[in-house]
Amino acid sequence: PTPTPSPTPTAPIVTTKLPGVDAEIFEAATDPIALTYYDVTDKSKDTWVNYPRDGRNGEFTRSTKYWMQYISPDGTIAAGRNRNYTTDNYHALDVITRATGARKSIKIAKQPLTYDYAEWSRSGNLLLLSLVNPSGEVWTTKGFVVVDIAAGRATTRQINDPAIKNGRFYWSPDQAALVVSYEDGDSKGLRYYNFQGEVVRTIPDVGEPANTSGGLFSPSGDRFVTACAGQTSGTCVWNTADGTASTRFSSDCTNVLGWWDDQHLYCWTSPQNGVDEVNVVDLTGVAVRKLLESSDTKNSVVPYFSRTGNG
Repeated sequence: PTPTPSPTPTAPIVTTKLPGVDAEIFEAATDPIALTYYDVTDKSKDTWVNYPRDGRNGEFTRSTKYWMQYISPDGTIAAGRNRNYTTDNYHALDVITRATGARKSIKIAKQPLTYDYAEWSRSGNLLLLSLVNPSGEVWTTKGFVVVDIAAGRATTRQINDPAIKNGRFYWSPDQAALVVSYEDGDSKGLRYYNFQGEVVRTIPDVGEPANTSGGLFSPSGDRFVTACAGQTSGTCVWNTADGTASTRFSSDCTNVLGWWDDQHLYCWTSPQNGVDEVNVVDLTGVAVRKLLESSDTKNSVVPYFSRTGNG
């Protein structure tokens, strides 16, 4: 499809320096997404430092208590991934009410398993996690966990299928199923699971998604994005309803992070003169807007954007 005009904001673009890293962001009040949290990897100490944001436009606060935090869509809840197992060998998740600091701990995975790759439901009442085995050089996916935040309860479905070992779980567009990539020989596709851990749909031969932290599907749910199957480069966009190809393009994207709107993605792009950038690209691969720039050579930044409801 012909991309819509470039996402030029109607409000002024504000530049904000990020604490803890040589990086800055460029945002406008009318943007459909906003940076609400980021991690900084201290390469010399091989550790992560968290920077959750106080609201959509607030300050970023340094935190070292957790490996990472997952901020709810409305910013009121932080879910902290603990650095250690409990005394009874569970990897727990701390749910923090940010306004009061009230905290409750939910047991998620029993050792040696752990969890990773969080994605909130749109309402913020559920948090989806991938159940993983961290042994060995490459972590393998073993199932999924759905956390009911209000009830303080986690439901774990261990699947143990080698076909999904390299995937991570995402919400389906209607959030009635969980979606993960799978491998069948040289073919890579998507599998939908219901909440009982049963396969309810398969979309073959669409390639493998990048670790799209902003969600696999477009805001409308009509499309999803992958690395093109059988190619070393290129981005492919597919129709969700029938799994047919919508478009494919080449670009400077090195890792797709998510959808800006139904006609644009945002991604890390190839470094230029030692500078890494997160850019909005249209569906022909043209960069139309810069969101983040980092020139830090000692530390790397991992950004997490949330939808604002604009557009």
